[in-house]
Amino acid sequence: MLSCDDDRVLSFLLSLNPMEQVVTPHLEGLSIDKEGVMMLEKGLLHLDLQNIKYLTLQGFNDIHDSDAASVFDFFPKVPLPNLLMLVVVDSAFKEIFPSKMPEILHSQLLVRALELRNLHKLESIGLQHTWVASSNLASLKVEGCASLKYLFTSSAAKCLVQLQQLQVSNCEALESLMVDYQPHDDDHDVIIFKKLKKLSLSQIPKLESFYKGKSTLNFPSLKEVEVTECNRLEYLFTFSTAKCLQSLHEMKISKCESLETLVLATQEVDKSHEDLITFSDLENLSFSQLPKLESFYKGNSTLNFPSLKEVEVTECNRLEYMFTFSTAKSLHKLWYMKISKCESLKTVVLAEADEPHELTFSKLWKLSLSESPKLGSFFTGKSTLKFQAYLYIEISQCKIMKTFSHGDVEAPKLQMVKIDGASCWIDNVGKHIFCSCR
Repeated sequence: MLSCDDDRVLSFLLSLNPMEQVVTPHLEGLSIDKEGVMMLEKGLLHLDLQNIKYLTLQGFNDIHDSDAASVFDFFPKVPLPNLLMLVVVDSAFKEIFPSKMPEILHSQLLVRALELRNLHKLESIGLQHTWVASSNLASLKVEGCASLKYLFTSSAAKCLVQLQQLQVSNCEALESLMVDYQPHDDDHDVIIFKKLKKLSLSQIPKLESFYKGKSTLNFPSLKEVEVTECNRLEYLFTFSTAKCLQSLHEMKISKCESLETLVLATQEVDKSHEDLITFSDLENLSFSQLPKLESFYKGNSTLNFPSLKEVEVTECNRLEYMFTFSTAKSLHKLWYMKISKCESLKTVVLAEADEPHELTFSKLWKLSLSESPKLGSFFTGKSTLKFQAYLYIEISQCKIMKTFSHGDVEAPKLQMVKIDGASCWIDNVGKHIFCSCR
């Protein structure tokens, strides 16, 4: 089988005598530039494209306003009935899919994967057009598209029922992932990304939110969220969206200068007295370099993390506490916690007025607290803390921390406490820990 997925193969084909016939009945992959397409149209290059599944278009940079603005305007005579993956790179196209289906296509396009890189003039992907059959799209990757302001309309989003992976990076003008196709008054409309598993957003300086419309977004299968360098983003999820994140497994957020909270509280939600958001499958949580982050949620609701295993938080300088007592009660599986360089952090677990008599950490074995100058204690309340697993505690450069907890601490399997580099083996990790080790 001949697969033209390498520039060297394409160069070889283009170097052949124009009169030579090249028959490739099993060709499935092709990387081609504008010159190659023109040779195909003029009959100077003979390739059987009926079985093409993977197509890369690159180097269409000399496109003027008078030329075709769409990818498919360059394929008036080239049928691609079996195309599954389309990659468009280093080109000046203004749109990928035009509003009208190209004449050469006799049925909907069945592309499963779409990758767009370094398309500096791209203004529209065009997934909303019916002939595109966006219901087949499983993977969408967009990188370096400086003129793109949104990815798809709300009408197109409703068709993305197979979308499993969405990755967007280095898009300077992007303000929102999705916009309403036309204004509507239905506040109860729900857009479900049924199969989306991975969402990755990076270096999108104008991104303010995933979606600015009135519809509710639902991600029932979302497992992994990674967001970095989105400096206008103030929150990640609305309350209604967060309630449906039942499959979320991992969340990494970093270098978002305006991010204030994980879940946005609304006046309507607080009035409805809904009091619980449960991230039932979330195991890994990492926050770093979020200078305005104040809390996970600012409203009256409680966040639960029953599956959370690892937490790492660093350089979140407005964060005054990690968990409320109510949230900490759900941390049954937490085994590793590291907090560092949080300038305003006063405590890890914040006491509440109606807290019960004890708080148990069943699995926690490693606790690391460092370079947090205002940290006064791990827990501000008087309830008994119970640590049931083998426990290692490391505390460094937390200079005003004089007590671990204001109540009793039971840690029968305590292995070691290290404070500012000095190791201690003691029976009680409570009020006298710092007197013993300093």
